[in-house]
Amino acid sequence: MELALYSSLQPAHKQIVTNNSSIFINKTGASGNLLTLQKGASNVLTVGNTGATTFKNTVDSSTAFRVQNSASNSLFTIDTSGSAIYLENLISQNVSGGSGLYVDTVATSNTFNQNGSLFTVTATPSSVSNESYAAVGTWAGTTSNNMTNALLYGVNGQAANEGTGTVGYVYGGQFRVFNQTTGTITNATGINAQIRNSSTGTITNAIGISVANPLNNGTIANNYGIFVENLTTGTNRFPLYLQGATNPIVSINSNGESLFRNQVNSPTAFQVQNAAGVAMLKVDTANGRVIIGDDPTSSGATARLYFGDYGIGTNVWVGEQSTTDTDILQLQGKNGIYLTVSGSPQNVVRVYSDGSAVFQNITDTTQAFQLQNATGNVLFNMDNQTGSTVGTGYIINNSIRDNNNEIENPGFESGLGNASSSGWWTTGDIVNNNARSGNNSYSISAAGPKDVGTVKRVPVQPGQVIYYEGWVKRSAGGGGTGGFYVEFTDKDFANPSFTTDVWTDPGTSYTLRTNSVVVPAGKYFMNFNLTKRTGATGTWYYDDVYLKIASEQSPSVFKNSVDSTTAFQVQNAAGNTLLNVDTTTARGFVSVALGNAASTNAVCSSLANGTAPTANTAYQLRDCNAAPAADYAEMYPVTSGVEYGDIVAIGTEMVNTYDETDGNVDWNKVKGQVTRLVKTSSSYQANVIGIVSNNYGDFTSAGHNIKEEDNPMPVALNGRVPVKISVASSNIQPGDYITTSPDTGKAQKAEAAGTVIGKALEAWDPLSGKTTVMVYVEQGYYPGPPLSTVLQGASLDISGSATINGNMSIGGSLNVSGNTTLTSLTVNGNAIFNGNLTVENITVANITINGHIITAGNAPVATAGTAAGTEDTLNNIPAPQVTIEGNDTAGTITIIAGANTTAGDLAEIAFNAQFDIAPRAILSAKNANTASLQIFNSTQQNTLIIQTLNAPITGQTYTFDYIIVQ
Repeated sequence: MELALYSSLQPAHKQIVTNNSSIFINKTGASGNLLTLQKGASNVLTVGNTGATTFKNTVDSSTAFRVQNSASNSLFTIDTSGSAIYLENLISQNVSGGSGLYVDTVATSNTFNQNGSLFTVTATPSSVSNESYAAVGTWAGTTSNNMTNALLYGVNGQAANEGTGTVGYVYGGQFRVFNQTTGTITNATGINAQIRNSSTGTITNAIGISVANPLNNGTIANNYGIFVENLTTGTNRFPLYLQGATNPIVSINSNGESLFRNQVNSPTAFQVQNAAGVAMLKVDTANGRVIIGDDPTSSGATARLYFGDYGIGTNVWVGEQSTTDTDILQLQGKNGIYLTVSGSPQNVVRVYSDGSAVFQNITDTTQAFQLQNATGNVLFNMDNQTGSTVGTGYIINNSIRDNNNEIENPGFESGLGNASSSGWWTTGDIVNNNARSGNNSYSISAAGPKDVGTVKRVPVQPGQVIYYEGWVKRSAGGGGTGGFYVEFTDKDFANPSFTTDVWTDPGTSYTLRTNSVVVPAGKYFMNFNLTKRTGATGTWYYDDVYLKIASEQSPSVFKNSVDSTTAFQVQNAAGNTLLNVDTTTARGFVSVALGNAASTNAVCSSLANGTAPTANTAYQLRDCNAAPAADYAEMYPVTSGVEYGDIVAIGTEMVNTYDETDGNVDWNKVKGQVTRLVKTSSSYQANVIGIVSNNYGDFTSAGHNIKEEDNPMPVALNGRVPVKISVASSNIQPGDYITTSPDTGKAQKAEAAGTVIGKALEAWDPLSGKTTVMVYVEQGYYPGPPLSTVLQGASLDISGSATINGNMSIGGSLNVSGNTTLTSLTVNGNAIFNGNLTVENITVANITINGHIITAGNAPVATAGTAAGTEDTLNNIPAPQVTIEGNDTAGTITIIAGANTTAGDLAEIAFNAQFDIAPRAILSAKNANTASLQIFNSTQQNTLIIQTLNAPITGQTYTFDYIIVQ
C-alpha cells in the first residue's frame, strides 16, 4: 500500500510514503529539514537534512524528556528546569562482554566482568574483574569479594576488600581503599586517598595526594604521595604544578626542571633542618643569600659557609664572622675579583677571574710573607721593607731539625750569613762569641758524628754545579775532622750519592773553605748540612756559610690559565704596580715603573729593523745602538710586490691611518687616509713619492699607525739610500740627478728637465753588473742642462722637437713646426697658435677667450667629513658617500648624507697637484637640498674643505659645482 500525505498549511513539497517501513520519508532537495514537528511557532522535533536531531521543550519541565518501559516505569528522564539527567529502574543483570550502560541497585551476587561499563554502583556485587568500570557512586565490598584487576572510578568511592580478594586499579576523587585482613590492594590512585592496611595485608603501587597507613602490621611498598604522568608533546606540560594567588609555588615541567617560588620574600623561604629543628641549609629570598649553618647576623653564629651579601661586602665567606669582622676569604664577582683573603680593609691576596694573582702586604715589614710549619716555626719569610730601612730579601729557615722542613726552590741561592735564630741555625747551638763577623757563630760541642744546619730536597738538575763555602775553626784541645756534607737523590728521594768535604784539624783560627760539586746523572734533589765527623772532639765553630746553584737548566715558568692585562704584577706596599706582564696578545707587553731621574739611554730589542714581530715569540731586550742608521723613513701602505730599493708613486686606493691614545696607536680611532703607493712606470713621473728603504733605525722612522694587513713599508724621507737602476739608463757619475724610468720601480739618469728623486753618490754604468746606485734623497724639479751647453756658440737648427729649459730671447720670428716645451715664455708682440698650446706655467696681462675654457686632469680625491654622518646598521642607513667628477680646476661634487649628521666639515677634497699658495674656491648649489644648507669653505695648498652651519638630512643628496683658481 502506498500513501501520500500533504500539509494543508504549506505547499505540497514533502511526501510521506509508507512501504515496508511504518513511515518512510525520502527527501531529495538540497535544503530544508527532513522532519519538523512544531507547536505554534516553535520546533519541538527537528531532523535536519544531514540527520542531526534536536528535541526542544517549549516550557522547562522536570520531565522534559522521558524513556519508559512497558510498565510505564521511567528509565531515563531529562529535567530541563533543574538541568539534570536521571537514570531510574534500570535492569539488574549480569554483564558479560558488553560495553553498554548498566546499574545494579539491588542484587548482591551479580558479577560484572569482561569489559562491562558500570555507571553507578551502590550495592556490593560478588565479583568485579577483567577491566570493569565503575564511577560516581559507592562500592562496598564484602568478605571474599573478587575484584581482581578491576578498574574502579568514583568521585565519592569506597573500595573494600575484607576477605582474601584483590582490589586492583582503583581511581577516584574522595576515595578510600581498605584491606582488613590478608587481601591485596594494588595500583590504587586517588586525589585524597586513605590507604589502610591492617593484619598481614599488602598495599603496593598506591598513588595519591594523601597516603596513610595508621596500622602497623601490613606492608606498603612502591607507594607515591603524588604521581602525575604527563604527555611528552604539547606546551605547558607540568607533571606537578602548585599555584598560589598569581604565580606557581612548586612546579616540575616535563623535562624535570623544578621551581620553588615563595609568594612573599622571606628570610626563611626554604629550609632544611636537623632533628632538633635547627636550619642546616636556609635560602633567604628577602636578602638574596644562601646560608649553610647559622645566620651570620645572629648572635653566636657558627656557620662556616655563607653565600650572599650580609652588609660586609662579601658574597661568599668561609669561617666564623660577625657583621663587623673583616674578610678572611671571599669569592665574589664584582670588579673581576674572585678570591680575596683579607685581614684589614685592604686585600692581602687577590686572585682575579683571569687567573692572575697579587700578594700585597698592607704595611712594609720584615714579615711580609711567611710559610710556617704546624708548630708555627717559620720556614720561608719575605722581607719587603722599603725607604730608610733596607730589607734583607728572603730568608729560608731550616732551624728546626725536622724531616718535614724541606725547601723546594729551583734556582735556589741563599746565604747563611752571620749565625742567628732566623737563619739555618738551631737556636740551642748558637753562641754569642767566637764569631768571625757579627755577634754570633754556630757551634757543635757534642762529640761527633753530628750533622746540623740541614737543607733538604733542593731541586737540582744533572750537570748543574753546586758551590758552597764557609769559615770553620775548633776550640783549643779539640781535634778530628769535619766540614760540608752534600747528598744527591733521585726523583723518589732514594739511592743517595754522597760528597764529603773534610777538613783535617782546621786549627783554632777561622779557615775559609770553598768547594764545588757537579750534580751526578739521574739525581734531582740535594741535601746539605754541616758535619762533625766520627771521633772529632772539642767545640767546632762555623760562620758565614753559603750555598749556591750556579746554573738553572730548567727555568721556572709562570703560566696564566686565561690571558690577562695583569697576568703577573709586582706591587709595593701602597698597591702601586712596579712591574706588569700583559698576556692578552700573542706578542705580550711588559710595563716597568721608571725612576724620575732623566736619562739619555734607551732600550731596544733583538727584532731586526723593518721586521714585524712573530706571534708568540719572545725577543731580547738590549741597549740601543748609539749610532743611528743612514736615513730617515716613514711608513706608507704599498701594493704587494714592492721591495726595498723600488721607487713608489701615488696610487688610487685609499688606506686608513690611526690616531693614538695614551701614547699608543689606537686601532679603533681612524685619524685620516693616505694613498696606497705603487711602483713608478714612466720617465720623470711627477707624482713620485720616494724610495723604499731598509737603511733606517727605529728612532729615525715614523708613521707606524698603518695596519699590518695594509702592507706598510718605509719610504726614505732624507739621507742616503740604495735605489734600483734600469739597465737602459745612461752612465752615471756622482752628482748626476736621478729620476724615474719606464722600467717599473727603477731609476735612470736625468738628462732632461723634469721631476727627480735625488743625486747619485757613486758611479755606475750598464756593464758594471750592479743593480742599485746609492743616492742622496733630494726630491724636486731638475731644469735640465744649460742652453749654452746645448748651443756650444753655434747656430740652432731644430728640425724636430726642442726642449729649452732656460731663457731664450728671439728678436725676430719664431716658427716651430714640431712640439716645443717651454718652462717660461715672454712674448712682447702677438702670438698666434694654430694648434694646441701646452704650457706648464703661463703669465698674461689680459686674456680673451672667444671659445670655451676646457679643463682637464685627474679627479681629486674626495672623502666625507664628520658633518656628513655615519653608518647606522641597526636602522639600515649606509655610510655617507662622496663622489667627484672633474679635476683640480673645476667639477661637480655629490654627497649623500648618512646617519647622525651634524654641522661642521661636510667633505674634504685633496688636489692631485699642490698649489703654490692656498687657492680660491667658488661653490654653487645644483639642487634645492644644497641650497637649503649654509655652505662655506676653506682651502689650503693641497685641500678644499666644504663646511656647513646646518646638519644635513639623512639620506638626502647634496650636489655642488666648483671652480678653483690660484
